[in-house]
Amino acid sequence: MEINKKQAAALAVLQLLRESRLRPDELDLRLGQVRSPKYWKQINPQLSVNGVSFDAVEVVARVAAIEELATHFQKEGYLSVEQIIPKQHVGRMRQGTENLKRAGWPLVFAYVYDEFWQVTRLPTLANLLAAILGPAYKQIPKMWTHYVAPEGGTGWPPHTDGWRSSNRVTVWVALSDATVENGCMYLIPSNSTPARIAQNFTNLRTITQKSMRTLLMNTRALPVGEGGVLCWDHRVIHWGSTSTGSTEPRLAISQEFIARSEKPRSDEIPLFDIETLPTFSQRLDAIGKALLAYQKFEPLVIRYADLAKALVTLDAQST
Repeated sequence: MEINKKQAAALAVLQLLRESRLRPDELDLRLGQVRSPKYWKQINPQLSVNGVSFDAVEVVARVAAIEELATHFQKEGYLSVEQIIPKQHVGRMRQGTENLKRAGWPLVFAYVYDEFWQVTRLPTLANLLAAILGPAYKQIPKMWTHYVAPEGGTGWPPHTDGWRSSNRVTVWVALSDATVENGCMYLIPSNSTPARIAQNFTNLRTITQKSMRTLLMNTRALPVGEGGVLCWDHRVIHWGSTSTGSTEPRLAISQEFIARSEKPRSDEIPLFDIETLPTFSQRLDAIGKALLAYQKFEPLVIRYADLAKALVTLDAQST
């Protein structure tokens, strides 16, 4: 009976969210704004939209040898690197997300701006990804801007980014300090996850006490400072924790990459070249698809479902 009550409550919340979708006049207004690079520039004049790349001076002195990091990744399925993104650039991006929030936009719209694509193309990070995935790797059009509210906000629950997917990497960039108190990432290294669980995690309903002990005892907390980067294999179990005792939100972005040797799935195309930035139209399409795909983790974006569908349709019509 208790389970049924919880299910009924969840369904009621979802229904309310669906009913909160943008009205036709709101949808028309938002579509007009979305399609205008000038509009986005007005919200964030410190960022660029299809503009000139920002001058990036990477912090490379603190980065271990690329080969050592790649070896660690191959062994455990993840790595953590402190501040390889310059703080002044992270500051611009964080300010950008704060301005978007004040303007009432889902934070994934940060990806209309060049800087949010450029940040994973900086030489040190690009060289690291090439060491892990091989040369000429591509970017999957899947990304998100993660916001964990202070005092009770939570990250996404335990999941994998694709437990059947090989040679794919998620890059997670901290735009604020991610601490144990404000909801940092946790994961279980791939070499510490029982094979039965690793291969069937998405469909598992129960696990043995022995497996549970193994998972709990091998869980890694991954606090990382502003400008730091986390990377993990798509088969690694990971999650964001709950913010407790913090007065500041935890803010980060994530993007996904695939080896050239792998055949992308239908939801992973079109692949983006790492030598160039996606066009404005491609960005809007990717944003629309992200809004639709991640409703399961971010139910509040259901409000923008019709806008997301319009963005995807818009790109389909232009190709």
